[in-house]
Amino acid sequence: MNEDELQLIAATCLYLASKLVDDKPFSLFQLHLCGDRTYTNEEILYFETKILNSIHWYLSTPTIHDFVSIYLESTREMNRKCFWLSHCLAEYALQLSLCLNYSPSTIAASAVALSRYAIYNNKSFPEDLSKLTGYSIMSIGPCIIDLSTSLGQQSSIFYAIWNRYNKTSRCHAISKIGDLSVRVDLEKMK
Repeated sequence: MNEDELQLIAATCLYLASKLVDDKPFSLFQLHLCGDRTYTNEEILYFETKILNSIHWYLSTPTIHDFVSIYLESTREMNRKCFWLSHCLAEYALQLSLCLNYSPSTIAASAVALSRYAIYNNKSFPEDLSKLTGYSIMSIGPCIIDLSTSLGQQSSIFYAIWNRYNKTSRCHAISKIGDLSVRVDLEKMK
């Protein structure tokens, strides 16, 4: 493989990623212009098919952050602190072994429930959220307990995340964690 082919493969992967992730993916024409008109649309489409076939069309699965966003948007949760705290807890969960024990959707539901609990102190997993996620508060209870317990064991991982979420632009969301590890009551979360 020569350098030109490698660049074509990279451009094609960028095109695939844009189609998969971006709200407004860039067009073949835009990629053609960005590539200084080096590659034709046909070449990019040919390599797109070749790449997709080589990975058996397996592109990705939803992440914890994807589920958090879906849950918050679908329930019309407008509290920005809840948004940032949910993402903070999701990021923290990614650093723990929780990812080995629970699915991304379970961890996301737990992060949203804990965030709502920290902010509202009750009814953190209302019926509409339960219907949307397919979980009850009791079914995600073990994940909630594991996540909240790990918050009490603040390590260097937690410190790095704390710095990232303790900003005005992120509503100092981390300040709501407080003693979540001590005061989580699943019955109050229903």
